[in-house]
Amino acid sequence: MNSSIGFGRRTFLAGAAAAAALSAAPVALAAGQRSGVVVAVEQPHSLRFARSLADAGAHSLVARGDLVRFWRDELAPLLAMRPQRISGLSDWSTYLILSGCAAEQGLRVRHEARHDIATDGRYVAGMLAAGAGSDWSMRLAQAFLHDRLPSVHIPQQAPALAGQTTLISWVLA
Repeated sequence: MNSSIGFGRRTFLAGAAAAAALSAAPVALAAGQRSGVVVAVEQPHSLRFARSLADAGAHSLVARGDLVRFWRDELAPLLAMRPQRISGLSDWSTYLILSGCAAEQGLRVRHEARHDIATDGRYVAGMLAAGAGSDWSMRLAQAFLHDRLPSVHIPQQAPALAGQTTLISWVLA
């Protein structure tokens, strides 16, 4: 864990406990719709993003360990309850594995966007305006809640610059 961005063991454990304690409920997207959000607890931006969606009623699931097993053991039961979509803000490999599992069940990528973040938390480049500030993940969650996303935005394949982290926001439905 990188303590230079203020994310230590205590934050990790608190975030994991909070994410695990959240329950499924109707989401503010539209009456009666359900949504799930995948939390990558090692990413503070993912925690804030998921917390914003969970506050609006999304069912929060912590991605950990074997991601294929996570899909089958935790996300598949959620899908059996017929959620409208599953969202996340994660690294590329987590997104790639989960979108592959989704494709096996007939789900498609509805949104995919790259977000480059400086080590101090500033938003550098991506779907949002550069310089979006350190609260960009909560602003992104608001865009998800109000369905203000392009249907699919293919992220650029160039690697992040030194001192940057790249996260992918995604929606599977």
